[in-house]
Amino acid sequence: MAGTFVRDALQDDLLDGVTITTAAGANQAGTAHEIGWSGPTQFELTTAGKAGTSPVITVKIQGCETSDFSTDDVVTLGSVTGTDLANGSVLAFQTYVNSKYVRTVSTVTGSSGAYTGSTVYPVPFADRVVRGASPTAAELA
Repeated sequence: MAGTFVRDALQDDLLDGVTITTAAGANQAGTAHEIGWSGPTQFELTTAGKAGTSPVITVKIQGCETSDFSTDDVVTLGSVTGTDLANGSVLAFQTYVNSKYVRTVSTVTGSSGAYTGSTVYPVPFADRVVRGASPTAAELA
């Protein structure tokens, strides 16, 4: 079988390897991941640890037909912003994905703010129905 779908135990963390701190600067781009489906998709941001004074995290999801995101068809599929989230908070939003590849673009603002061990997972519609997660950008936990 060619490739693995992004879900469950095999889910790809779209924030893997991304430094999300104020010191890293704005718009830290993550690695491109092949999404493996088109259609309604929920993206879940989980914050594991935070530091600094009132850090604010913003994570955009971008889509593109090429894995290097160097072409002019890069689109922003949506974004989620968390204001001084507690450890273990989960935010989510739903969008329609019709790009072959997706990646995160992250920014943290605040006084020396940082979010460590945070994750963003794409959840296809069928999995979202099973999990019962809310498709809104409201805090889930």
